[in-house]
Amino acid sequence: MEEARELLIEVIEIIRNLPIDIEMIENLLLDIRNLLLGVELELVHIILLLSPFLCAIVAYYKNRSVRLWFFIGLFFNVFALAIISTAKSPKHFYRAVTRNLKKAFKKRIEELEFSYKISYYQIDNEALAKVIEDFKNNYDDYYRETVRGWNYQYFGDTEEVTVHIKLNHGLTREQDKYTFKEVSKIIKKTVRPYMSEHHKLKAVHNYIVENVVYDHQREKWTAYDALKEGETVCAGYSQLTYLCLDELGIKNKIIVGKANENIQDQSSDENHAWNMVKIAGNWYHLDVTWNSCIYHRGGFRYKYYNLSDQEISSDHSWDLDKYPTAKREYLKYPLVKRESITLI
Repeated sequence: MEEARELLIEVIEIIRNLPIDIEMIENLLLDIRNLLLGVELELVHIILLLSPFLCAIVAYYKNRSVRLWFFIGLFFNVFALAIISTAKSPKHFYRAVTRNLKKAFKKRIEELEFSYKISYYQIDNEALAKVIEDFKNNYDDYYRETVRGWNYQYFGDTEEVTVHIKLNHGLTREQDKYTFKEVSKIIKKTVRPYMSEHHKLKAVHNYIVENVVYDHQREKWTAYDALKEGETVCAGYSQLTYLCLDELGIKNKIIVGKANENIQDQSSDENHAWNMVKIAGNWYHLDVTWNSCIYHRGGFRYKYYNLSDQEISSDHSWDLDKYPTAKREYLKYPLVKRESITLI
């Protein structure tokens, strides 16, 4: 018994020191559970019941400690039974929905259907709708913003529920691959390892501002268009900025809101997209689209560079509850000079 206890303590210490995140472990356990659910439950129970004895028999023939391996088998017996006990939990069903949504988005799958061993009557419509809404709000901005539309439905009986997801993707996997490859080239061309976050951000910003122009026909709307054709609208500018900064490890988000551009003394609110960037622990607004338009007209390229909520709210509006708060003025940062966003 003492030998088993010492071994378990040693195993626990090893696991504690492994570089594994909790979400990965949870997903692994869920995959194991779903695998077990594909087998007749009665057979699983028999195997689990006999597992300590099976381990002891193997240990005997392998000249190992029979008592030790019996307790190891007993440990896995309890562990596996705990997994099966959660087999029909709505919580795990909702996680399965989220995992499959991620798969459908990332692999650009147009239609996806999966089944889950749970009663249809255990599913709460409001809870499921909240899971879907949370996914829409929190999943990777690039994939979320390049899906034109999507819907889902589910049906089933007392034993099983089937979920059907249908998506209208704005890009293909091949276009994604091209985009990611070109983003890596931009980073390699413009950024050096010794640069600070401030300098990296400025380098990426300047490259996009100088090399992409606004598509006044409003037909090109993705980062792919910006890289392939050199033209795009605000959505494409914000996607490209997001991908470049994400590859650099700079936290940022795509904001979807409204912008008011005064043209010939006439104001017009239009749908608009830009970025929020987290630098030195503070969030700022970065509108690369408008900076690019100003630059190509011969103006100051940093007018909408790292602004606070107060500074950008004069002509931009957004849902304040959905995005971080930008309180600090970047131009008051000690390393930044006003004249041309010169970084010391």
